[in-house]
This record gives sequence, C-alpha cells and structure tokens, in this order.
Amino acid sequence: MTKYFEAYEKFDFSFLVSKLSLQISKMDLTPKTGESLRQQVTEKQIQLVRLETEDINSVSRGILLDVDYFMENIKEGFSFPLGAIGCIDFDGQPVHNYPLDESTNYSNGALYPDVSTFQNLPWKSGTASVLCHLSTTPGNLNASSYHTRSICKQQFEKLNRLGFDLKSAFEYEFYVVDKETLKPVDTKDNYAATLFNEKGSKISSRIMESLKKIGVCPEKFHMECAPSMFEITVKPSFGIKGADDAIRYRSTVKEICRDERVEALFMTTPFKYEYRSNGQLNHSLWNLTEKTNVFYDAANPTQLSEKGQNWLAGLKAHSKALTCLALPTYNCYQCFLNQEEGFDTGPMLSMNNAWGYDNRTVAHRVKILNESSSYIEYRVPGSAVNPYLITAGLLIAGMDGLKRNLQLTDPPYVGGIYRNEPDCSPYFDIPKTLDEALRCLQEDELFVKELGEEFIEVFVTLKKNEIQRIEEMKKISASDDEILWKLYRNYYQIL
Repeated sequence: MTKYFEAYEKFDFSFLVSKLSLQISKMDLTPKTGESLRQQVTEKQIQLVRLETEDINSVSRGILLDVDYFMENIKEGFSFPLGAIGCIDFDGQPVHNYPLDESTNYSNGALYPDVSTFQNLPWKSGTASVLCHLSTTPGNLNASSYHTRSICKQQFEKLNRLGFDLKSAFEYEFYVVDKETLKPVDTKDNYAATLFNEKGSKISSRIMESLKKIGVCPEKFHMECAPSMFEITVKPSFGIKGADDAIRYRSTVKEICRDERVEALFMTTPFKYEYRSNGQLNHSLWNLTEKTNVFYDAANPTQLSEKGQNWLAGLKAHSKALTCLALPTYNCYQCFLNQEEGFDTGPMLSMNNAWGYDNRTVAHRVKILNESSSYIEYRVPGSAVNPYLITAGLLIAGMDGLKRNLQLTDPPYVGGIYRNEPDCSPYFDIPKTLDEALRCLQEDELFVKELGEEFIEVFVTLKKNEIQRIEEMKKISASDDEILWKLYRNYYQIL
C-alpha cells in the first residue's frame, strides 16, 4: 500500500487560491466560525483532530493531525492520497483502479475540513473529528468527481435550485458479535422484548449518549428479529446532514462496541440463514421558501401530493440503478440466494419495486400522517450502503420524476406482496446479483450523466474486484460453508 501513501508532504496552494475559492467558501471559515472553532478547541482541550472522508465502499478513511497543525493549515487543505477513496478494498488490499492510480501517477488530493461538522469525540479524550471535502491538487483530475460526499452535495445544490430540500434519516440495523470469533454474542432473539432490550442496554445507552453529544439525535433502541441484532434510530435532518449523521452513527456504534470488547457489524448479511441488516432511507421533500412538506396534500384523497407522486414515480423509474447503490456489496444479494434455496427470508424483505401505504412488504413505503410527519421509506438499502451515494441516487431519480412530471402507473399495493406475486411479476424486475446491478447502473443514462462516467468507471472497477475476491474465497473454502462465512465476515468486518 505504500505507493498510495508515500507522499504526505504539504503542497504549496498559494497560486491556486482563486481556483479553490469554492471549496474554501463551502467550509464557511468566516472570522465568526473561526473564533467558534478556536473556542471549542480550548474548552474541550482538543489535542488531536481526526480528518475523515468516506471512500466508495463506505469505509471511513483519513488522517490524525496535531491540533496546532490543523488550525494553522485549515484553509490550505491537507494532502491525502486519491487512491484512498477507490483503490483500497474492504480488508485494506490494493485495487488497481487506473483513473485514480496510474493516470494520476499515484498522486494526492487535498482534504478540506467542513468546519460545521467539527465535533469533540466523547469516547476519546482530547480528540475531535471533522468530515472533509476532497478536492484536486495541481495537475491532477477533479478529485471531487470521485468523492461520494462531494457528489451528494452537488445533487443537493441542484435540488435547492429547484426550490426544495430533503429531510432524511437512515434507519440502521447491526449485529453485535464476539470480537475474536465474529459470531453473535447471544444465540437467542425475541423482537423488542424488554428483557432482551435490557441485555444490550449498557452498550446502547453509551452509544445514544455519545450520539447526542456529537449532534446526532437518537430516538429509540430495541432488539431486532435475529440473535444479537439491534436497531437505534435517529432524528431526521435537512440537507447533507442526514447522510453525515449516518456516517457519524456507524462510526460511533463501531467504536463504542470495540471499547466494550465486542464488534458491531454493518455487513448486510453476516450470517447465511439469518435476517439481513437493513439501512432504510426515510425521507421527505420540503419547500425551501414556504418550509412546508411537499409530500403532504390535505386536499388530495390519499393526502400524497401530486409532486410526491411524481417523486415516487422517479424512484420507481430508476429502481434498477438505485438498487445498485442501495445494495453495493456482493454480500447484499445473499437474500436472493437464500430464497433460491427455499429459506424463508421473512415477510418484510421488500426486495421489489412496488409501493404502498404503510406497507412493510414493498420497496417504497409511503407514510402519510400529517404535514410534519409524512415521508417515504425506501426499504431496499442494506446496512452496507454508502449514505452519500444512495442519497445522491435518490435525489437524481426523484428530481427526474419532478422535472418530467412522471406519473405512477400502478396502484398502491395492499397486503403482503411476497405471498401473492409470481417471480415473473414486474414488481420483482430488479437486479439480484451485484454483477447484474452494475450492468443496470451502467445502462441508466441519467445516472451515468449525473454521477459522471469517470465515477462509474471507478465504482465498477472496485466492485468487479470485490466479485473476484469473493469468487476466490469460494474456491479456498470449497464446500465448507463455515469457513466461507468466516472469510466473508473477516473481509467485510470494517463495515
């Protein structure tokens, strides 16, 4: 890996100040915010600052800085290898990805801290964390074209120009496993039973307290429907903060669990014949000027507004490409393999393209309560999802529905779709393998245009490598499922 990390020297950005004005303005480093930052550093006795950026695989990567160095150089940015966002596999192995390695001579980009995300980490004394924008350096490609947070921000800017904002929150599930064996710490489950909730209350209370301290508002905790599987929900936020909160959430859960000598897995299906961990995306569209929920229309018989229906039609029109971003790992598609083997994947799997009112068996669950609490729950994502990529995809598809005034062509589904529809139903016409999903993404012209051909190339290269790695694991383990799944869990453990 040294070829990706050998050049950490600081660049001279003085002659690029005008070109970098956009990135610096996005940091909003005014005298007021600068003073606020210095005050936080002093009050919290910060000694180290962790710069974090999400790679394409949804792994947090970055560097740890001395606080004085951070404060002195914050406007100039901090050198960071471009390959770190797309040339590293889940287990740290290098991935040859021409656009980000050879074509750039394995060079660096620069991390620009978004100071609005600066947070003291309550579980690490004297340490703060800040999320970053990744930009280019002299003579290199536009790094932001490959940086998932930047891609997401670009789509939010387009949404804002239409006069709207998105309010969203991810609803993550995760498994708590033994640190050494990566097997469940408990062998029994009983959904939301108080006694079972209590067994996880020590860790959950630490997680929820820590989340609140870093500006992510927790709502509720309970045991899910598999041994050692839990869920903690958080309050929705406007704009990119919804995806930022998801990043903070996962890091907090994993670090608190490790501190408690267990491991949290956000691998979508860590155990072959158990329920998958979900990462549903709850969202609503709001009018920027009037501050009203665009999905809600009291005058409409269903109370789902015309624009809400246009938005939903956009999601359905691009369901195949969305599935690729919602289920971004080989392991995410295990549920389809389980179905082929006759395993009961559960009534609420939602791996389809149907919609319905308060129906957990469909992909798009519409919940209309009142103006403040009406939203769409996109139920396809697994817990391995990259929050920035799926949010960007959601915005691309939804805005297409608005712009083209797309109409819903099917009525809301009533009842359990898993029981009534044959496999040939158009509701189930979504990719069922990662390889198929990649083809669907590449065939969606709008997604290729909006995400960029360069990003699609890097993303597909990274995912093709993942498929190859899994195939190699299958050969190593031969017919021994126990060995194979141990290899899987070790491979995806960082999620």
